[in-house]
Formats: sequence, structure tokens, C-alpha cells
Amino acid sequence: MTLEVPFVVSAASTPSNAETRMAPTNIGRDQDLTQSIVKNWTLVFKANLDLKALDADQTVPQYIKDTLKKMDDYSIHQLLVDLTNADISNFLEKESFIDLPTSLLKVTFGAYVDDYIKNLRKPETRDHSIIHYLPSSKKPDTYAIPTLPPTDLNFQDLLFLATDSNTGEKEDNMLIYLQMTGNVPLPPDILKTSANWVVPAPPGQVEYDGTVALSKKIFLDGWLLPKLAPLNRATSFVVDGVEMSAWPIDHCSKMAFHAGFKDGEEPTKGPWIYDPSASSDTVNVYNYSYRSHDGEELRPWAYASMTHETNNTLKIPVGLNQNGKCIIEISGKTVTGADIKTALNHYNKARTASWSVEITMDGVDHGKLKIATNYTHKFEGDSSADEQAYPGDYEGLKGASAKIQDVLTKLSTGSTEKDMKEALEGSWAFVFAGAADFLFSEAAFN
Repeated sequence: MTLEVPFVVSAASTPSNAETRMAPTNIGRDQDLTQSIVKNWTLVFKANLDLKALDADQTVPQYIKDTLKKMDDYSIHQLLVDLTNADISNFLEKESFIDLPTSLLKVTFGAYVDDYIKNLRKPETRDHSIIHYLPSSKKPDTYAIPTLPPTDLNFQDLLFLATDSNTGEKEDNMLIYLQMTGNVPLPPDILKTSANWVVPAPPGQVEYDGTVALSKKIFLDGWLLPKLAPLNRATSFVVDGVEMSAWPIDHCSKMAFHAGFKDGEEPTKGPWIYDPSASSDTVNVYNYSYRSHDGEELRPWAYASMTHETNNTLKIPVGLNQNGKCIIEISGKTVTGADIKTALNHYNKARTASWSVEITMDGVDHGKLKIATNYTHKFEGDSSADEQAYPGDYEGLKGASAKIQDVLTKLSTGSTEKDMKEALEGSWAFVFAGAADFLFSEAAFN
């Protein structure tokens, strides 16, 4: 199978009136100047992504050619759009629309655009504007991913910054391109090279050190907070039901609960809520609270109830500390208990488990993000207890008490700590939206 050379068709248009003066037919002393109003126009350009043409172009510095490597590679691993050498200057007059009263004026206007493009391609005015990506393509697992929505559709396209030496060595000469401008006026000149988003690879290496700036809404609100939300779901207790029965005597016939939200159970539960009163310029504080309760009363002296309450706090510092690390603190407390009363007996128990975890985000190996956890826990036994002999049903109540202690102990020790480490440590896949197009491997953290 032979692949055709890919191409990109772009169009520029405006509904605004444009005024131009033309001399279409006569020259010299008898020149006839005419003036027309262009009410609407759309100019169409075609860019052939033929890298072999770039290879043959002697006006392109050799170090640019070396950087681009495979000249016939159109795969996802190297998507290159060279806005000059890929001939975006191919003006498609037949596909363009120019609202002028006569065909002669339309032809003249098209000739003017063509001459303008040719002038831009002259050697003394020629620059090389390059947009390219060199990602590794992987198939990530299926999970919710953040998006990078465009904030505006007005762009500035800044040219490639050529250097005096034309060697490309040890010089900041990469491209700033397609910068969204919003309503901010364009700068009067090309931005300083220190603002470049792409750093040239060191001599002898082909890797690029690319920097992607993500907004707080995308990284923190859209990714990190949902990533930590399962901790809230895991530490929440849900009461399934409490029932009393009067036969053969007043007793609690059902006291059921489970630890942690089940899959598909109340999927909206577990979000972190921003706390502006506790936050400051140096730290963002988020809270999570959940309470589950159920009970039944047969009569004033015969009732049963169960209550679980979880309160967690998340503290995310603004920026890095003096050691260049970001230490996120998460702490929580879960209190659960049961209260059962009959004419002859009273059973009341409450237990508390508290835990905390530090998540350290550190840039190592030239910025590779490393995440480590430091987990601590504390289990408190009965905060109150009043037990008396309970004929028949008391053993069942003891079973409920043992279950409460068991799940709280697990919350404070082995299994939950292991789950946290598996969820938080190691590599966190961060996928840019686009139906599993790109996965940034070993992205820098700073």
C-alpha cells in the first residue's frame, strides 16, 4: 500500500469590509486606478506535508533537518507541520471566495494574494515556522481523563527564531506557536526566547524537553482531587438498616452496615469541598464530611440506632517547599457506634479510627515526577460502653460490635494502608484528551 503525501487545507476569512485600490489593466501615464469594496472573502491554502521536499530545500539549515529525522515518517510518532517548507503558500484560488463585482477584480485580487505569498518566500525574508510532536503512543486504561479545551479561537503565529550562527547549538531558537490571545492585544514583537515552550535537545540526543503548563482547573480540580476522592469513599461507612421487633420480646432484629461505598453506589459521594476560610496564599484546604444514620423506636424505652460519621481534610501547598518538593497532607477521622435500649438492657458502643497520609511529589531525574506516601494511623477503642446480660439476642449484638471493631481496625492498619500505597505510589498516568491519542511518559514535574 502506498500512502499519499498528507496535506492540510486552511482557510482565512472575514465578514468585515476591506478597501483596496487596484490598477488591473493599464500602466504608465494612462494608468486607470479603481477602488472596490470587498464585502466578504475566504482565502484557502493547501499545505503538503512532504518532508522530502524539506530535505531537498537547501535554504533550510541542516540542524533543522537533522532534528526532524525521518523525512518520510507520517505516523503518530512524528506529526510535523512545517508552515513554510510544507508549502502552505499554495493558494487555492478556485476554492477561495472573493466578493467583488467583476471577474477581473477577482482575478486581480487573487494575483495580489499570490504575489504577497511569493514575496514571503523570498530567501531574504524566509523563516521556518515549525510545529511538531514527538510523543510515545500507548494504550492507557479506561478512566476519566482531563481535557484541554481551547480558551479562545484567536491565535498569534510567531515565526521560528533564526540565529546568527545558523548552527542551532547552545542557543534558544525554538518556536513559540499558536498562542491563544483572547482579547489581549498581540505583542509588538516576537516574545523573548526564554518564553519558549520547547527546549532543543542536547547534542547527540533526540529527546525533547517539552513543558506543558496546565491550569489549576485542569490539573487540581479535574485530575488530582478526583484521584484522591476514593480515599473518602473508602473511609465512609454506610448504614444498611436498623430494625426493632416486639416478638417474642423487644429486641433489635437488624443492625447492618458496610464499610466504603460499593462500586456504582452513589458515585457522586466522595468529592473534596474547598474551604476558603481555612485556605491561604500558601495552602489550599479541602474538606469531606459524610454521615450515615438509621434507627427505629418501638416505644420510649425500646429503640435502636446506628450512626457513622467521617470527616477528612486535605491540605495542598501552593508551589514547592525549600527542598523543591510538594508535600500534600491528608488526614481523617471516622466515628461509628450503635445504641440499643430495651426495658431491661442497654447497649451503647462508639469507636474511632484516625489516619493521616503525606503524599510527596518530587521531581527527580531532570524533572521526572516521583510520588511517595507516608501513612500513619491510630485506633481508639470504646469511647463509651454499657453492657448488661441480654437474653437470646445479645450474641447477635456482640457480632455487630465485633464487626465495627474489625472494619475500623482494617481502616487504621494493614489493608487500607496497602490500598492507599498501591493507589498513590508509583507512576500516575496522565492522559491528554483525544480518545487515547497521547500518553505523556515521564513528564517533568516542576
